[in-house]
Amino acid sequence: MRNWFEAEPWRTGSELLSRLQAEYPGDYPDKLLRTLQRRLKVWRSEQADALLFGTLMMWTPPRRRLPL
Repeated sequence: MRNWFEAEPWRTGSELLSRLQAEYPGDYPDKLLRTLQRRLKVWRSEQADALLFGTLMMWTPPRRRLPL
């Protein structure tokens, strides 16, 4: 499921649930939609944080050498 989301992050929870139900008929009932929507909210938040803050956290300013 996470791979599907990462490949197509614009998909809605109902679209992903429909795909899951098509690939695994009878295993995933409609009542899982709200659970999936909550999971997508977390994943989208993680992606936004990585996009906004990930590169800043990884970047460190170069050290300046003091003249001797």
